[in-house]
Amino acid sequence: MKSDPIIFIDIDDTIRSTKTGKVPVSVYRALTKLRKNGYTMCIATGRNFGMIPQEIKDLHPWDYFICCNGHVINNAGGDTVFKKLFPKEVIRECIRISEETGITLELKTEEERFILKPLNGQMKETFGYFGTLVPKVQPYTDQEVINMLIFTEYGTRAAGFDDYDAIETLYGAAGYCDISLKGYDKVSGIEKILSMTGYHTFTAIGDSFNDKKMIEKAALGIAMGNARPDIQNIADFVTDTVENDGLKKAIDYILKNGGNHES
Repeated sequence: MKSDPIIFIDIDDTIRSTKTGKVPVSVYRALTKLRKNGYTMCIATGRNFGMIPQEIKDLHPWDYFICCNGHVINNAGGDTVFKKLFPKEVIRECIRISEETGITLELKTEEERFILKPLNGQMKETFGYFGTLVPKVQPYTDQEVINMLIFTEYGTRAAGFDDYDAIETLYGAAGYCDISLKGYDKVSGIEKILSMTGYHTFTAIGDSFNDKKMIEKAALGIAMGNARPDIQNIADFVTDTVENDGLKKAIDYILKNGGNHES
C-alpha cells in the first residue's frame, strides 16, 4: 500500500533519546530530507504542547502537533485547532479511584500540570524519562483538563482505572500510564488532520504502546528498534534505536521505497 506524503512521528525514543535526553544530529538532516520531498510533517505525542521541548519544536517547521494522545491538535503556530476536554464527572471519578487505590494522578490543562499528592519515587523515574520539571501539588478545582497520567510500578496494572469504561489506559515504559477518553488516541487525531489536509493514507513512526494503533493503521508503519515485540510484529519496517540513528534510517527507508510497502 502506498502512503500519501504525510507523516506522524512520536517524540520520546523516536526523535529524542530518553537515555541521553538529546536529539541526535542525524534527526534534523533526515527531517530536512522529508520536507524537500514534499511531506507534511506532524508530531504525534502524549505530551501537551507546553511539554514539547523547544528544541524539538525548532527542529523543523512542523505542520501539526497531535498532543495528549489525540485530545488536542495544534497547528504550525501552536494555535489550538481541536480540543476535547475531559468531562468533570470523569475527572472526579478518576480522582475517587486514585484516592481509593493510592495510585497518584497527574492532571494537565493547556497551561499547567499538577499532581494531587506529593512526589514519590515512581514519579521521579517518570519525570526523568520525559526530561520535564516536577509539577506542583494542588487540588482539582474544576480546571479544564485535557490529559491525565497515573503512576504505577513498571509492569503492574492500575486496578480501578483499567475497569472504568469511560477511559482507556495506555501504559508507558517508565512506570506511567496515559489516561484517554474512549475513542481518543493518536489515530483519532490523525484522522482529523487527514480530513483537514485532504490526504487518505499516512506513514507513522513510534515505539510505545500509545503508538501501536497508529503504526498498525498506517499505510507504512515503522517501529523503532527499542519497541516491544508486539509493536515490532505489526510494523511494516523495524528500524534501529534513536541512539543509533533509527529515525534517520527509517526516513531513508521511506524515501527509498516511495512511501510503499508490500501489502
